[in-house]
Amino acid sequence: MARRLMTALAAVAVAFSLLPASADSGHRDVIPLLANAGNRYVPAPPGTVQDLSYVFGPYVIPPGQDSNRITVDLPLTTGFIVAIAPDLVDVSTGEIPTQQEAHIHHAHWFRVSEDSKNDYYTSVQGKGLSWVFGTGEEKTQGRLDDRARLDKAAGNDWEYGIPISGSEPNTMIYMIHNKLATVGNYFVVLDVTFIPGTREEILAATNRDIHPLNSQLWGRTKDVTGSSKEIGARWKVTRDGVGIASGGHLHPGGKMTVISNLGKDATCTADLDGDGFPGVAILRSYKFDRDMRAWPFTENYQIGATKFGWRAPLHKGDVLEQFATYAIEPTGTPELNNFVSNDSLPHNWYEAMTYTGIYYDSYQVPGTPAGVCSLAALAPRLLGNDTFEEQGLSSSWLDGDGLVKPELAAGVAEIEDDWNRFGTGAAEGMVNHIWQGEAEPLCAQENMPALAGIYPACGPDDIATELGPEVSEIHVAGFLYVPGDLGFGDVPTLPAVKQGSTITFVNDDAAINVRHTFTSCRWPCVGPYVSNFPLPSGGAHAFDTGKIGNIDPIDGGAEVEKVLLGQENDTVPFYEFKADLPAGRYSYFCRIHPFMRGGFEVVT
Repeated sequence: MARRLMTALAAVAVAFSLLPASADSGHRDVIPLLANAGNRYVPAPPGTVQDLSYVFGPYVIPPGQDSNRITVDLPLTTGFIVAIAPDLVDVSTGEIPTQQEAHIHHAHWFRVSEDSKNDYYTSVQGKGLSWVFGTGEEKTQGRLDDRARLDKAAGNDWEYGIPISGSEPNTMIYMIHNKLATVGNYFVVLDVTFIPGTREEILAATNRDIHPLNSQLWGRTKDVTGSSKEIGARWKVTRDGVGIASGGHLHPGGKMTVISNLGKDATCTADLDGDGFPGVAILRSYKFDRDMRAWPFTENYQIGATKFGWRAPLHKGDVLEQFATYAIEPTGTPELNNFVSNDSLPHNWYEAMTYTGIYYDSYQVPGTPAGVCSLAALAPRLLGNDTFEEQGLSSSWLDGDGLVKPELAAGVAEIEDDWNRFGTGAAEGMVNHIWQGEAEPLCAQENMPALAGIYPACGPDDIATELGPEVSEIHVAGFLYVPGDLGFGDVPTLPAVKQGSTITFVNDDAAINVRHTFTSCRWPCVGPYVSNFPLPSGGAHAFDTGKIGNIDPIDGGAEVEKVLLGQENDTVPFYEFKADLPAGRYSYFCRIHPFMRGGFEVVT
């Protein structure tokens, strides 16, 4: 059970599902950041609004590593989080790296609790991990005061906060993914707006009533291929309340996560809102690519979260199910719930995810009848007008006069355009933060005419190669595939692999705790690594080794006690592959370090 728990924690990369806490410039001034980092340890009177930066590190990340890390260096002060935003910051330059360089693959804050008022991601005998917040590489971030503003406009005199107890241990599990073959040195930064004190203390000191929100996280990780394309997960609501904020998480290649309310005990299985999914959608969490012409095949993206005025009725016993769609098939009808790719080529997506985080207020009544299978009983409502100005324009981007700060005007205008990509409605997800830095590079893949003439070609349609000796092993060492690295020489030499034979892929870099994969991509798969290239191929001849040499127990690696005892475990640095492939040339890449490319030729 412990191993399943740790594996699940590592898989989690769901977005923190509020809305924007701060603008993103692509650069942080390190000196004042560090000078003010200690403020989070300084006690403050109840009700004081504190804008704090929690700085963790610096962390030296060896070349190519993506291991999970655990920290307990979190403030144990009773109070409420009302806004939060993550950053990864280069120690020496203050730059926020691009996704192609390094990113926080996931970061999750948990309470270690036995309080019956909490919901639990996992628990044993009444004690376990209760989710506080989480973020993934899409850097979803948010604040609750913008949501409370719409409640106040509707006549509800309360605010919202994520409760933190000073009497409970807290822990954070996060993975910094260094995609480069060079050392990285980074701070992890959480910008947090925090109000110390209990609900009663804050009310007495400031006359502000803060409703403590319950929070839950659930989801699934699965290989999404042409033969196994559905992915989803369920959570049963534990108490009556009203949903205040939610958001989904997808990996590149994902199109959207739909969160549907299936009613009490999942009895509402009919498609009540006509969107192709059972029940009633309370959120359609779209994947917003920065350049939608490459959709959905880019890493430069963010995930749609609920609008500020989103309020979803939740009854104890309701089952919320998430359905994730990934683009894997080359043909089909372009409907909402299909799996059709947009480049007429088949694709597979390994260790694909759908995860959802939700925050709900159990101090409010749902306002609709329980146990009724109808659109009226299950659908969310929307406070305020369905416009970007009311539902997506963060107060943190405005000056004292309510105008967009001049230095943020371009970024706000860009995401307002993103807002307009999808329809109106309470259940429609929306963009939630300003894009960081410059847009990451793209290339024009074959069969994607929307990119032709705008971006350079991803690579040649074919390359010249020479046939080398027949081999039974291919190694990866020093971030090179040996033999058969496609970046070695003007005319690469491909090792010959006997058709039907077993070939062993060996990761020699496992000795320095670097994991690699051999993942098939469409021949010849050469060209620079950019936001939408390379891509894993699908179809009858696709292959993937998984993460060879994985010793990260949080990410499904070996159990430590088995390693120490020399027993069979998942750390073996090799993978045996039977080459039941037609004669011809095949290419592959490492999906952990996508700049790596290799190939072999199957011979009869």
